[in-house]
Amino acid sequence: MLIFKKLVKLNLYATNFDSRLKQKTMLDKVILLIIALLIILTVYIGIDNNYQKIRTSLISPDNNWLKAELVPESPFPLQAKAGIVIDRQTNQILYQRNVDLQLPIASLTKLMTALVVDYDQDLFNKMLIASDNQAAEKLAKEDTISKMNQKAKELGMDNTYFVDTTGLGPGNVSTANELVLLTEEVLKHPDLIKILGTQKYQNFENTNKLLALPTVIAGKTGFTDEAGECLMLVTDKYISIVLNAEDRFEQSEKLIKILDNQ
Repeated sequence: MLIFKKLVKLNLYATNFDSRLKQKTMLDKVILLIIALLIILTVYIGIDNNYQKIRTSLISPDNNWLKAELVPESPFPLQAKAGIVIDRQTNQILYQRNVDLQLPIASLTKLMTALVVDYDQDLFNKMLIASDNQAAEKLAKEDTISKMNQKAKELGMDNTYFVDTTGLGPGNVSTANELVLLTEEVLKHPDLIKILGTQKYQNFENTNKLLALPTVIAGKTGFTDEAGECLMLVTDKYISIVLNAEDRFEQSEKLIKILDNQ
């Protein structure tokens, strides 16, 4: 009888121990789950704080490009490798295509040549109206190419590079975007704009036939096999750049007419 009672007590103890063990195991699992949730919450808060810091820095005044409105795709399929039109009053981009694509620019080079060489009325007229290469070469001095590249850097034209004053070589490269910067600099020189808007000098006809349009103020053409047909155009409303076009005059005129009718 005594042995039976001891066995019963032992069984009860074992049962209670097993129950306590299960309770402890369950409690440990709950504690581990709480710890895991706290770790996840801490990591999430850290990531969110870092994201807010990064987002704040991105929309700082030094990164205004993030806040700029995207230019919608134009329904006009420009038949050129690159092109851009901006509003002269607001500086708003009205049309763009491959504006940061670095391309040969042919005789648009002569715009930079005119900015850095000494003024000579006869040679300037021949260089900018007839796009005369000999005139550009005569205006050049030993340090002219260096000055052209230095001027490009000053204007923020980081993807522009010159190897000659004429544009005959394919090494003279720029982008549609950066040629707008060059054009805006040229616009600060009324004497250059007057020449670029002149249809005839002596026996030389201007290579830019769009000067016959009443709204066109000035322009500069360019062409080589590598560069294709290029055109910088200034109208009363717009600055237009077209690079490597199939027909620079047709494409530029169509583009401006479409913008005028919008």
